[in-house]
Amino acid sequence: MSLNNVLVIAADKTLESIGFIKTKKFRNYYVYINKDGNRIEFDVSSHFKGVRVFYNAYTLNDIFNISDLPSNLANFYRNPVNMGFFPYNDDKELAIIITQLLKLTIERIIPIYNALERPRPDLPSKELRKKLSENVVLFAEKFMQEYNFSYVNDVPSIKKVILDLQRLLDQKRSDCSDEPEELFLCAAAYYGELINKAHGSCWTWNEDILLISKKSNIIIIENASISPLGAIKDYWIMPELYFYSIMESYKKFLHHLLIEKYYD
Repeated sequence: MSLNNVLVIAADKTLESIGFIKTKKFRNYYVYINKDGNRIEFDVSSHFKGVRVFYNAYTLNDIFNISDLPSNLANFYRNPVNMGFFPYNDDKELAIIITQLLKLTIERIIPIYNALERPRPDLPSKELRKKLSENVVLFAEKFMQEYNFSYVNDVPSIKKVILDLQRLLDQKRSDCSDEPEELFLCAAAYYGELINKAHGSCWTWNEDILLISKKSNIIIIENASISPLGAIKDYWIMPELYFYSIMESYKKFLHHLLIEKYYD
């Protein structure tokens, strides 16, 4: 069976049933678009002998924590050699992978597609960043007192606290349509201080962005940094996407410190 027929049989009818019509094909790159202009794109690489899929330019590991994916797909992502592609040996394996991706699309991505349609979050305003920098300790203490949070030092406990913080923001979001400035400031101050106390990082400015940062002792490793205010604001706006979660920002920080791999 030709590669084109694998995609036509496995994908075209399924995606057409949910309103996505194949509009373009560039060699082994297939583009499906619905009436609102949303896109699903399959990139089948003969060089990597693999396939990857994009949803309005987001990849699966942007949308999900890798541990939430089916185990075989998650394992592909954990191997950097795959470069984000799901490898296959023949057309039969390709058909199986595409069928699995389509099932994931129907069951778990289409229900949150409205999030993929939103503009990506803007940076917090300069005024908000300035307020945070001038009152970090005050805001952090206020947050801990009001919401009964405390500082912890080990990575597993920090991850549990971050999940609690995300749940708090979820609860507040359901009660509030506007972006609550004071909550953003207090939560960001606490998050930054939590990481600083546990990992020895510090607040710093980088091109007008307020970060917590820690230099790596290994020259070839990128310095670890987080924008706490950006992480809080991004999660408030895009809670459906793992890429914008507070946990993702912390996982990336740990990865740059060589404490654990990003996909662990």
